[in-house]
Amino acid sequence: MEISPISPSGAGRSASPIETDVLQRAVTAVRGLNNLGLSDREFAVTRDPQTHRFIVVVLDRGTGSVIDQFPPEDVLKMQSQFSAQQEGRSKGE
Repeated sequence: MEISPISPSGAGRSASPIETDVLQRAVTAVRGLNNLGLSDREFAVTRDPQTHRFIVVVLDRGTGSVIDQFPPEDVLKMQSQFSAQQEGRSKGE
């Protein structure tokens, strides 16, 4: 997965006021965790390209590889599949 960190002002598509507030809080928390420098982990907020939901990823500082994310990737896949099914039903398939 390619990680492109998001800032509160760079949310991409137009976000609702609630999404903007949640994003600002998440970015603030992530920055706070990164500033602590307590581990070899780095945190970032990004947007899932399929579900367009914001996700928090935990990266290895040395390699940049994704160690973990929230919500988990399998949950995002299920949401994407569910959305596709709902779209199919609304189109009469």
